[in-house]
Amino acid sequence: MTATMMLVSTLLIGYMLHLSTITASERAFVEQKELHLNKVALLVLGMKDTILYIQKSGTIYGEKSFAYKEGTLMAKITSISDSDQQIILTGVTASGQQTSVTFYYDRLNNKVLKWGDELG
Repeated sequence: MTATMMLVSTLLIGYMLHLSTITASERAFVEQKELHLNKVALLVLGMKDTILYIQKSGTIYGEKSFAYKEGTLMAKITSISDSDQQIILTGVTASGQQTSVTFYYDRLNNKVLKWGDELG
C-alpha cells in the first residue's frame, strides 16, 4: 500500500509541476505579445501624427517628438525627392523597450509608400 501511495504522490507532484511550467510559459508569451503590441501601437500613432504634422506645417525636413501613454517617440524627417520623404521613427515604450522603423511618405498624393521593418 505504501509503495502505491508513493507512486501516486510522485505522479501527482510531477503533474502539478508540469502544469505550473506550462502556466509560466503561457504567461511569458502573453507578456511578450503585449510588449510587441505596445511597440507597434507606438509606431503607428507616431506615423499618423507625423503625417499630420507634415501636412499642417508643410515641413520638408526636421525633427518632431511625440508623447503618448504607450511611450515617447522621435520622428526624423528628411526629403528624398520633390514629393517623397523618408521618416525614421525612434521610440521608447513606457516599459523602457526601444523600437525604430523607417517609412516613406508621398506628400503630394498623401500616402505611405513603404513601411520598413522594425529595427529593435
